[in-house]
Amino acid sequence: MTAWLAVVPSLLLATALVTLPGLPTAYALRLRGLGLVAGGIAASLAIIAVASLVAPFAGVRWGLLPVLVCAAALAVVSLVVRRWLPTPATGRPFSRGRLLVALPVLLAGGIISIEIVRAIQAPENVSQTYDAVFHLNAAAFIMQTGDASPLHMNMAVPHQTIAVYPTLWHSIVAIVAGLTGTSVPLATNAVTVVVAAWVWPVAVLFFSAPFLAGRRSGLLFAGIFAATSSAFPYLLLSWGVLYPNVLANALVPIALGFTHLALRPPLQTDPAPRAALWVGAFGALGATAFAQPNGVYGYAVLVLPLIVAYATRIGRRGLPLRARMYRWSGVLATFAVIAAMWIVVQNTDSDKRYAGGVVTGIVGALSNAPLIPAKAWFVSLFVLAGAALLLLWKRHRWIVLSYGLTVLLYAIAIGLTGPLRDAFTVAWYNDAARLAALLPVAAVPLAAVSAMLLFDALRLGLARLPSPLPSRVRGSWYPLIALLAVAAILVTGARGANIGSQIGWMSGLFSTSPPDKDEPDMLSSDELALLERLDGEVPEGARIAGDPWNGSAYAYAFSGRALLFPHMAAQYDTDAAAIAADLRNMGPSACTYLDRLGIDYVLDFGDPNFATYAAENSQQFAGLRHVSQNPILHEVDREGEAALYRVECG
Repeated sequence: MTAWLAVVPSLLLATALVTLPGLPTAYALRLRGLGLVAGGIAASLAIIAVASLVAPFAGVRWGLLPVLVCAAALAVVSLVVRRWLPTPATGRPFSRGRLLVALPVLLAGGIISIEIVRAIQAPENVSQTYDAVFHLNAAAFIMQTGDASPLHMNMAVPHQTIAVYPTLWHSIVAIVAGLTGTSVPLATNAVTVVVAAWVWPVAVLFFSAPFLAGRRSGLLFAGIFAATSSAFPYLLLSWGVLYPNVLANALVPIALGFTHLALRPPLQTDPAPRAALWVGAFGALGATAFAQPNGVYGYAVLVLPLIVAYATRIGRRGLPLRARMYRWSGVLATFAVIAAMWIVVQNTDSDKRYAGGVVTGIVGALSNAPLIPAKAWFVSLFVLAGAALLLLWKRHRWIVLSYGLTVLLYAIAIGLTGPLRDAFTVAWYNDAARLAALLPVAAVPLAAVSAMLLFDALRLGLARLPSPLPSRVRGSWYPLIALLAVAAILVTGARGANIGSQIGWMSGLFSTSPPDKDEPDMLSSDELALLERLDGEVPEGARIAGDPWNGSAYAYAFSGRALLFPHMAAQYDTDAAAIAADLRNMGPSACTYLDRLGIDYVLDFGDPNFATYAAENSQQFAGLRHVSQNPILHEVDREGEAALYRVECG
């Protein structure tokens, strides 16, 4: 664990990067309390996204400078707009009571940080998964090219000038790695901790606050549930690994929270003027789209019952006809946009299959531990009780419907196939894991509602007990005792076998196996040791060839040296295909191809061990394995069976 002390600068930088650039804008918009922090995060990520898009057109390399320029410009615009915004009745941005809200955030963040560090193990460990290869190398590609634009992510399609891919996650990692001088794997792990343990708790507690009447006890319980939900953030750090989706899903509660506050009847406790709330909602939604567009679809599903609830109130508010027509136009436009989103979306993976049917999916979702064997029925009890209470009290019933929709979509992804499933879940590639990660957004506030009732019952029960203590002492200590008791029950019960199972899954993906392990990982310990030496053995500007299926593709992230094959599913020209197919047997004739491709070194990690390795997919790279027999390749370094060769064509 002491090795993680070296990550502290990267953690601090990543936290500052996702919070501070947008904080002046959030303050200028008169946001207050937790809304100020949530708005600052949303604005910061929106600023980074815009900066990544604008910087190439301005001829500026990617780094902190374009972010600061965009942040300053947005802050100036916000200060001008501020003149027309009323001061919220809540007064100062921070007060003693508001600062206490930091405690639930810190508690949740602390629990999540411990779990993620325990799973990753060493700071530079990499997730040995298909998607991780792309995401790590995409950050390295941004650092090499100086271009973080989502229009120019052509690492895997080098023949295309325009290649659209959401790069917000990779842009952040590139800045952290560049400013701290750390490797891309270490920077990735630092950003992972910050998004999971800072952005997510702030977001979900901000969203949960209105359901809990802003009570700090309820926020504490919400923080515990947010930290002990296996479906998010831990699941998407195991399945995939889906870093952009982790960022997008963490932002969804901010967009949803601002929308909820903007649509409900005005209250004195609102954290900002109505116009500022709408700016916060659209800003968070824009940042979500730049992180991973299917996060916007998740927002649409969750917000739909809120829009319906708002529509039912329009006719009952005694508004003038023009005001009613204006609001109805907004509602109908929202429905039209959501419908259009589902009509135009086109994704692949429509043949994905899961074990079980729709009922299995519903049970898995309600168990609050989807896609793992251990279930979280303790958490489910609080979630379902919270839903029942809101229905009974006839308050915030829309969030119960939102939760039901996420359960239904997950069940559809699990239990159906073909066009019917495509109609509902193709926006998430029919991937049950991505849909499962949406469940906690609504489940956390529901669970906190019932936990708060338990706290109130215990507090009142203690107050009724005969006691020789003065009433002043009882009034101050009994609520604290009740709070600590409920918190202890929740931490003990919610952090059950499901978290152990999920962290075990994640830990297995980040571990590096010895070469003789019965079920080897993509990278062995020998291969990892060789990768960590590459930047001292391969000069800058050199290019490396290697089979991306056997772990050599991680060389880009570890060393910053360009690769011929940075990912398994990339598209390459005929010269590259020839080298991939038969470098081992080509002899000196390979020099013609290698010269045209600019290849200076070859990494040979032997046959692929990847768990999802399919011979038909990776056979095209068979010529890059066991290449020592080619006389133009001269060994530079070796660690066990892993070898680095220099190309010498005379």
